[in-house]
Formats: sequence, C-alpha cells, structure tokens
Amino acid sequence: MKLLVKPESLSSRYVPPRLPHRDEQVDRLYSLVRSSLEGAAQVVQLIGPVGTGKTSSDALVMRRLVEEAQVTHLYVNLKLLSEPSPWLVFSHLASQLGARISRSISAGEAFLKLTKLIERESPRRVVITVDEADELVGTRSLKGGRVVYSLTRLQELGVRNVAAVIFIARREEWSIGLSAEERSTLGRLVVRYPPYTYEQIVDIVLYRVADAFRSGAFLEEAAELIARVTLDLFEGDIRAALDLALYAGLIAENEGADRVSQKHVEKAVAQLSGRNLVSEELVDTLSRKERLVLAAAILSALQLGQLYVPLSLLKESVDALARHANEKITEEERDAALQKLHDAGLLKVSGPLRVYVAAAGFTEPGEYARRVLEKLGYAAPL
Repeated sequence: MKLLVKPESLSSRYVPPRLPHRDEQVDRLYSLVRSSLEGAAQVVQLIGPVGTGKTSSDALVMRRLVEEAQVTHLYVNLKLLSEPSPWLVFSHLASQLGARISRSISAGEAFLKLTKLIERESPRRVVITVDEADELVGTRSLKGGRVVYSLTRLQELGVRNVAAVIFIARREEWSIGLSAEERSTLGRLVVRYPPYTYEQIVDIVLYRVADAFRSGAFLEEAAELIARVTLDLFEGDIRAALDLALYAGLIAENEGADRVSQKHVEKAVAQLSGRNLVSEELVDTLSRKERLVLAAAILSALQLGQLYVPLSLLKESVDALARHANEKITEEERDAALQKLHDAGLLKVSGPLRVYVAAAGFTEPGEYARRVLEKLGYAAPL
C-alpha cells in the first residue's frame, strides 16, 4: 500500500514553509538581515548543536528575502570542500557569481576578484553564509582566520552592497582559535539554537510526516518512539529523526501495512544505527561472559527506563547478576565482553555506557526483555 505521497518532504535538504519551535530564531535572523539591507553590513553567528535547524533557518530567511528584496545569496559549506582554505572558499563563492578562478592566482588575488564580482551585483544586496564555520579553526584549515577577517571587512574595502555575512557553527567557542583581531570582526550578534526537547521533536516529526504521508498513515506513537530514539541514540539531531521517519515508511510500504507503527520504527532504527536486535543466531555467537554482561546491561536499562547506563551501574549489575547466577567474572573478562558487544553493535560504549533500546525492548520492554534474558540464559531478573 502506498503510504508516502511526498517523500522529499523528509529530506534534510528540504526546507518547509516554517520550522516548528524555531520561530524565535528565524524572526531574529530575518530582522537582523532585513535591517542591514538599508544600512551597514551585519555579521551574524548562528550557533547550536548539529541538527537544530541552523542551516534550515538560514535557507528559509534567504528564500524570503530573495522574494521580497533584491538579494543575492552566496552559500558555502566548509565540510563539503576538500579543505577550507581561503583560496577554495573565495573561488567557491565566486563560482556562484558565474566566475571560474584560476588556481594559478593567489588567495589574495582570488579575494580581490570576488570583491569585484560582488560589486558587479549592485544594486542587488549580497548576503554570504559560511556554514560549518568550526572548520575554519579545525585541523583541516591552514588560514581560516583569513577567511573570517576578509569576509567581515568587505564594506571597509569599499564593497558597499554586502548586507550581511552569516557564520553557522556548532560550538559557542568555535572562534577561540582565531587571533584577537579576527575574533573582533565577528562582533556580538549571535542567534542561539538550543537542543530540541522530546516534545519538540515529536511536534516536528508529526509536522513533517503530515506532508510526506497520506492522511492517517503515520501513527503518533511512531513519532513518539522516533523522538525518544533521536534523543537517546542520535543526540537530538532532527535530521536523524526525519531519516527514521522516511525509512520506517518505506519498511511499512514494503510490508504492505496500512500505517507506520512502532514496529516499523524499531526496524528502521536497527538498520540506520548499525546495531542489531538480539536474535537466536546472534546469541549463539556470544560467550557465557558476554551473555552475562549483555543481560546485566538490559536489566540496568530497564531499571533506569532509558538507553544511557552509567558504567559504574553496569559494573554493579554485572557483579550482582554473576552472584545471582553463581558465576565469576573478572574485571578483564568484563571489559573484553564489553568490547565484543560494542563491536557486535549490541552496546555502544562511549564514556557512559549507552545501551541500544531494542535490546531492552521498545513497545513492551518487560515482556521483550524477559524473552531476551531467556535466550541469554538469565531468565530470572534481579
């Protein structure tokens, strides 16, 4: 049964007419850039974790300004460049104005050519967006500060039709690696993007699937599970939530289902996260020590009601389950088992232990965990 009517609506490249829970940020960015069209150029920073709507906000505002005013928008994503060198950044921006800059000229000459091209756009106003600005102070960048300094000084060089330069970064402290004079040119105009909450992710998913799926084809419980998984496994990245919604929809269609449910989201998570459900075949590959540690991790996750299990709690659970089963496991054996389970995709060890929810059960955690623990040979939880 056809469930998806507009799958492109779930693409990370698609920018919807509005961004739920980002009205404040979009309005602020629009006001800052709109006011600069008639006055001095503004330098604006959009700062927030990955997948919090920064790039989409920029695209939405620019779309509006292109329609309302004579605006030319130049955009560069530094992660998509082979290196964020000044020459490559300037030449990429120049290419959007129809020019091809020879590699035989220096970065300084490339910048001067870019300024001439921008001036040629007059009376149109130009807005420049530098996405993934963290790369300018990363290990790939040789002279990232020069990019910042040059682009923020365009008006001082006589380029009067630059309205704004926007830097999009993940970290508040991204510019610490710049020199004092380079940081100074950034100013203090910052629009911050806090991480989405569980309720906000549910709202966003429901908003996007309403456009992508036929009416009634996506259950709210599926959106709630996507929100939970997005926070626990994907650090709140809304792009991951949209990918899960799309993938769950494709799975449901292939199965001939009439609606997308939690079980389809579970399968999508298993596919997209690279982690595994606990199957009989997989259990057969685990040693007794590995089964003990996995069972303890599942019990700990159930006890906390979340995917994140502190390593200290897991150690206590392993010791308690070993005593309960009259078994012994050394610290070295426990650590080796953790590594094996991590490699198998059943647990993700990264600082505090993160246990994949499918191992503890999504829809019926108690019943599912009971069956899994039986497979592992630890039928009686503590």
